[in-house]
Amino acid sequence: NQGLVKKILIAGGIGRETEYLIQNLVKLGYRRENLEGKSEAEIFKERLLKLGVNEEDILPLDTKPTNTEENIRNTIEILEREHFYPQTILLSQHPLIQKRAVVTFLKITQEPEYKKWTNITLVSFAPYIPDISKMNEEEFLYHLNIALREVYRLHPKVYGPEGGKYIIRVEILEAIKRIYEELRVEFYGVLKNKFDTEHNSLPENNKASSPFNTYPVTLFTINQSKKLPAQKELRIIKFAFGDGLKTLQTKGIDIERIIRISPSLQSPPQIKQEILYINPNILRGPPEQLRAFSMVFRNHSSSSLKLTSVETHIIQAKPIFEALERMTIPSLFPPQIQLDPTNWCPFNCPYCSFPRKTRDEFPIEKVKEFLDYFAQHGGKSIFLTGGGEPGEYSHLRELLGYFAKSSLILTLNTNGTFIEKLIEISKTSPEILQKVWSPDKKATISVSVHRSVGYKRVRQLDQLRKKLGLNLRIRTTYLIGAKTKPEEIEDFIRRSEEAGADIVAPKPLHVKGLRKGERAFEANLSAHNYLKTLDTSKFKITIEPMRLDRMQRGFFETKRKDYDEIVCLASFTRMVVNALGEYSICCTAKYFGIGMYRYFPCGKAFEP
Repeated sequence: NQGLVKKILIAGGIGRETEYLIQNLVKLGYRRENLEGKSEAEIFKERLLKLGVNEEDILPLDTKPTNTEENIRNTIEILEREHFYPQTILLSQHPLIQKRAVVTFLKITQEPEYKKWTNITLVSFAPYIPDISKMNEEEFLYHLNIALREVYRLHPKVYGPEGGKYIIRVEILEAIKRIYEELRVEFYGVLKNKFDTEHNSLPENNKASSPFNTYPVTLFTINQSKKLPAQKELRIIKFAFGDGLKTLQTKGIDIERIIRISPSLQSPPQIKQEILYINPNILRGPPEQLRAFSMVFRNHSSSSLKLTSVETHIIQAKPIFEALERMTIPSLFPPQIQLDPTNWCPFNCPYCSFPRKTRDEFPIEKVKEFLDYFAQHGGKSIFLTGGGEPGEYSHLRELLGYFAKSSLILTLNTNGTFIEKLIEISKTSPEILQKVWSPDKKATISVSVHRSVGYKRVRQLDQLRKKLGLNLRIRTTYLIGAKTKPEEIEDFIRRSEEAGADIVAPKPLHVKGLRKGERAFEANLSAHNYLKTLDTSKFKITIEPMRLDRMQRGFFETKRKDYDEIVCLASFTRMVVNALGEYSICCTAKYFGIGMYRYFPCGKAFEP
């Protein structure tokens, strides 16, 4: 009503910020039921009409777009359809997204088909400037999450000319880069837990964008064995331990001089007293039960400690293991349990981590009883995987019916059989699947694509989740052997992307080890180097290699004594329950010596 513009065009579908918009309008007196299901464009139109804007001054709405590029392209299409060619456009977006909206508009109008829009005067008009001093914690984290995301996207190698090519080049000031990195490190775990967002380091100027080195704590490699922790790493460790630093000091440990190594690589010879390694593979909040063992954590993104010297480790592992062994069902639970409901799989893949197949199954009544107990004691998630194929579990429909009524999140690995069963269940009981993977229970289904039919199953799962609105991420896994060529890896990535997967995870192939009944990883240096230097801007799919360091050198090239000295508290982030009801302290031990430990059960989760 200030006369700044003659006509208003509103573009906005239903996206990740729609719920926040609804929450704010509810605070202003709007009724939620009148807003839910509507696009942002429809909501804003109602708001403008209430503020006194004449309806004839509002051009046709664009309610379809889900991203900024679609917003702008659809807006231009509507203007052309209405034969409305203004001399000046006042562009207004969420203030934190305003910069990207402007540079996206400028990129699009450089394209030949939009030549007539090149001479338009564009005015960037942010409707308001967020004031941090007036925000509560919830509002601050919301705005911080968007701000970090936007700085990252504006980088030339992300959305810019050297990346996705969505925007014109934007040069990010060094001061902004420094602030971005400090905030990213400090709030990494908080933002991941709250918004399920992982903020990556900005790409370096002389390297292609890569998602692999996103965790703030340094991992040692063969070429970096003498590297000491950077100051930012020490800061995050101090923040993680909080008051627990006093515990370290009483044990004579100087956090400023800690040297950390990866237990999957050989220790540098000059390091005699390795102290602490924070596992970067586990990005969950710390379980409360660590407090029971005198180590105080708070707000850290990793909850797994690997303490790598029997003489100098901080927490004595033996009493913990003895306590676990005394329990029939543990009274201290991790946030996730890895459950093997069956040991049966009809396939006989030579590369399988679990070649011994049996008909053992976890009885369904015992499953439900056990999961009830787990949920009552703070459990969050169940991961179906292990010795058998979850789709072969004879009580699968009843198990899914249980998860439909439970607060537990269900995630799993499958060779594709599980997807076939889901399709059958969806024909008669689609509501079960919609409740298992409801909007508040986001999960991942990982599909092995070692056979061509795997891509077909991924495509079917993608179609099913779209049809039923399932809150699922789809991940594909692909085993890399000693003879796997880089072009085969690229073919796996492209075919997974075309099939509808969200994440691809190449990982090293398991082979028979040097000891009877033991497994190892094959090394493939060319595959390792290809993945380390891969220009991910060529793909839209997320690429997350697993155990990348073990492609670099064979697993058994490391002296076995290095592994014998490792004390691992991985059980506090995930435990394993197999089809016989046995539970183990280590998710990588299983039935064979994969990882650092031979499998051994700590006790029985149930009695058959």
